[in-house]
Amino acid sequence: MSKAECKRLRNQKRHPALEDDVIIYANATILGGETIVGARSVIGGNVWLTHSVPPDTEVFIKKQDLIFGAKQFKKQAARKNLG
Repeated sequence: MSKAECKRLRNQKRHPALEDDVIIYANATILGGETIVGARSVIGGNVWLTHSVPPDTEVFIKKQDLIFGAKQFKKQAARKNLG
């Protein structure tokens, strides 16, 4: 990055704004200098937030299905070898 680019970026806001009484759980990531998290909002764990949220908003990740394929593939390979 050149000195001119550094000077240009030096005066730009790079961090999000958090209004009053915001709760942020572990591993949440909030990015952007123009991002605003409204008052009394709750940001759940592991959320990746890149846009503003209005006041009194809850942001959570819906439960995800975990897929563990390694053992499943080993069992299938063992069955093929036995059969």
